[in-house]
Amino acid sequence: MEKHANSRTAAAGRAARFMALWLMLLLAAACGGDDNELSMNEVLPGAWQLGEYTVEGDEFELVIAQVSFTADGRFTVVYSTENSEEGGRYEAGNDYIRLEYENGGDTQMSLFQVLSFTADRMVLQYKDKEHGITVTATFHKVSRAEAYSRSIPSVLNVLS
Repeated sequence: MEKHANSRTAAAGRAARFMALWLMLLLAAACGGDDNELSMNEVLPGAWQLGEYTVEGDEFELVIAQVSFTADGRFTVVYSTENSEEGGRYEAGNDYIRLEYENGGDTQMSLFQVLSFTADRMVLQYKDKEHGITVTATFHKVSRAEAYSRSIPSVLNVLS
């Protein structure tokens, strides 16, 4: 029984980590979801900070601190608890963000629904049917100066 609980906890942790990553992608897609003149391709590139989030179906903590998107279709996720990052490629449409990344040698894909977006805020939703989990998260765009100042501690940690 305890072994099953530990494996479920580990699976939920991995699912939470990947859901957080996908939520960031959904934020990118959110840029095209509102009735305004903004396009996702104009708004998405840059750094996005995780704000509020809700989890339905299981309890876990999202460990994503920040997600960055580039104009050429790449993303990087920085985790708050492990001082680590990972990334891959993304595709975004008016109402979705799809992330593609490597996990244990396998290519994984996650799909996020964009619920809303503005130039500085996105709300994404990820549904993991296998684990019965739905995550809804809000991301706030980080200015270039904030993104730069936040990257300095990461660089210093790597150098020390």
